[in-house]
Parts: sequence; C-alpha cells; structure tokens
Amino acid sequence: IRKLSVLRGERFYGGHRALSLATMSFGPTHVVQGHRGPRELHRFVLHIDCPWRLRRGETLLVGSQDRYAAARGLDPDDPAVDVDSPGATRWDERMGEFRTEAERTEYVVEGVDADEVGGLAIRMRGPLLLEVFPAGTARERPCEHWRFFETGSEARHFVVTAAGLNPE
Repeated sequence: IRKLSVLRGERFYGGHRALSLATMSFGPTHVVQGHRGPRELHRFVLHIDCPWRLRRGETLLVGSQDRYAAARGLDPDDPAVDVDSPGATRWDERMGEFRTEAERTEYVVEGVDADEVGGLAIRMRGPLLLEVFPAGTARERPCEHWRFFETGSEARHFVVTAAGLNPE
C-alpha cells in the first residue's frame, strides 16, 4: 500500500487505546488545533480496530487481546476491575513499558508490506514488527479495520474495511 510508504524513515513511538481502538504513533510531534484546543500529536497515526500484535523476533511484546487480561497485581475475578479503564489491563501495562523503551530506542520504520485483505506488516529497526490482520467479513455493514492519516492535514484518510479500501 503506497499510502503508508511515507512511514519509511519515521520513528515509531508506540500506542494508546480508547476501549478497543488502538492508536499507533509515528514521526515527530507538532501542535494541531482541534475542537478542544491545541494538542501535541505525532505526524502520522494508525488507528487499529482489528487484531494486531507488536513483536521483536519470536517475542510478543503486546497485542490486541491483552486488553482482556488484567494488569499484574489486579485480580481478574474482582468485579471492580474494569478493562475499559486506563491502566487496568495487560495492554496498558505492556504498551506503557514499550513507550518508555521507545523513548530511549529509535525504532525507525524500514518498510511496510500489505496483503490482499488489508493486512499490514510494518518493519522497524530493532528488529521490531507491527502486524495488523483484519478478521471481520461483514460487508453489509462493514466495520473499520484500520485507518491511516497525517495529523493536521486536510488529506483524505486511508481506511480499510471488510468491504475493501475506502479513502475518506
């Protein structure tokens, strides 16, 4: 997918989440004026709402399913543990550890590969690999698997759904 080729040479900083939506950040930060005022954002963003994983060789660092597991020290059977609350899940814990590591280590994108159904593999020095693999088939009301865009730009977003590619 040529649209994502702009990531080559950009630094990867890790991600954050809002419920099931993962936001992965690439490139330097800049101030963008939003409806809630100015915000400092990374230049490129990949929103992921399908299965994904971040790995170093054979070691899985964090993945989308980690949001269903309680963070260390929390009792997963405790009804007070809310996986939708920031910091409550293994996802939050592991991605937080990775973001700290990414502040010290320059994970620079070396290439992006895509498959016929919207899957992605973003290769970085380290070696590090971010893999995104759409897994939904509903075409009548297609869910969004992932979206790529440049923050602060008027350019159309690049969106992948079960129905295919949809530049918005």
